[in-house]
Amino acid sequence: MNEGNAMDSVYFSVADSDWTDLDPKLRQELKNLYQVIGAALAEADRSDQGQTARSAPSRSPEKLSPARLALRMHEVAGAILEDSARDEYDLRQLITTLRTALTVAFDLYGAQTAERVTVAQHMRSLKEYIVGFEQELKALREKSEGS
Repeated sequence: MNEGNAMDSVYFSVADSDWTDLDPKLRQELKNLYQVIGAALAEADRSDQGQTARSAPSRSPEKLSPARLALRMHEVAGAILEDSARDEYDLRQLITTLRTALTVAFDLYGAQTAERVTVAQHMRSLKEYIVGFEQELKALREKSEGS
């Protein structure tokens, strides 16, 4: 495995966290969202009752830390957006990625420097930044897990 792939695994995971560490205002927002989601799912269930398809048996919910729940909610939110805005999803992803790339380019280079930087130089620079930030993330994770 090359160094880039080793660092990627740090980025695609989250450190352990505890619910008592979460800001009470955020917990309240989560409770509010829970109620909204519950109401939406109840409405969907009522409309599904007329259909003959069987649903999967319910199971005990998985217990997740706040950070892992946030990551999971992010994944589910993306999947909901992809499913409900299917025709727009790919374009939205491209626009988001390109807006991010444009912002990064502005942050990395001034107007004059940008005119002299090649795509290859820009790509190398981005890779170096990614590796550096992932190393910082790994060090931060190791520090927090050690305390």
